This record gives sequence, C-alpha cells and structure tokens, in this order.
Amino acid sequence: MKGLLIQCGSERCSLEQILAVPEPPKTKTYTPLNHYDFAVNVLTIASDLLNGYQFDGDQYALSSDGQKMFCVLTYKKKSSQKEDLKNTGSENNYKVFKI
Repeated sequence: MKGLLIQCGSERCSLEQILAVPEPPKTKTYTPLNHYDFAVNVLTIASDLLNGYQFDGDQYALSSDGQKMFCVLTYKKKSSQKEDLKNTGSENNYKVFKI
C-alpha cells in the first residue's frame, strides 16, 4: 500500500500549510515541537538512514483542530528495475496531558 490513510475529520495538506499551524504555549513541563520542524526533521533523518533509496514523495494531514499532524514519506530504490518502495509514517501531537 502506498499513501496516507487519514481519520475522519482530518484533512490532507501541504508541508507549507503545516507551517501555518500555531504551536500551543510552552509550560514548565511541556515544550511543543512545531509540526513543520518535526516533519522536516523526520524527512532529513529518513533520507540519511535509507541508503540506496531516493526520496519519492510525501503526504501530510492535519486533524480538524490542527493539534495532530500525520505524514507518510515514500522512498524508491535507486538501482532497481522493479518498484521497491519504503514508506515511513509519523505523527506529531500537541495534546497536553494534565497531571
């Protein structure tokens, strides 16, 4: 399977649209990681780790309130005649749990 499955209420978006989502405020016990920064870091790390593969595409989605970001990155084998894909999925969540 290739692609991002999204839950009810979530919408597909671009990486640029993710940049527009505001972060929740920092607290004494919580420091949010911006969705955009998270996505770019995952892309960078995955590209470094998947030797022999080249980046082939990305798909993103945001929950209806923008508090959750989902992504799937696809990589294709560089030297293969057949379709050999690797997908990596990730999620970033701004939900703060009160203790």
